[in-house]
Amino acid sequence: MRSPAYPPGSDRASLMNASAVGYYGDTGDTAAVDEESPPGSGFFAELSEAWEAASIPAADAGVRVIRTRTGLVLDAGGGLMRPSYRHWLFAGGPLAGGRRWMPWISMADLGRRGALHHRPR
Repeated sequence: MRSPAYPPGSDRASLMNASAVGYYGDTGDTAAVDEESPPGSGFFAELSEAWEAASIPAADAGVRVIRTRTGLVLDAGGGLMRPSYRHWLFAGGPLAGGRRWMPWISMADLGRRGALHHRPR
């Protein structure tokens, strides 16, 4: 998952491939994973693996590919925590009964990682 660093202002084309931590499958509380961990099994793991593989032709063509895997985006003003009509109808509740692990990232941290910033040409 590591991409070479290029100096600021570089004219080299870049592609950000944003994937999900679903790549690792359901590890629950039994395993820690990092970018070197193999893909898990199941629908989301297979989907994430295929999504990341779709960026290989760009890398082969010399484009700098940045791959990132994030959890659910949480922010009081948007993302998954954005107010929805279900809560106004008292139909909202905890995800998966509140007993499942939920990896997440704040909107601010996602922006600091560069996933929300781009430099127009």
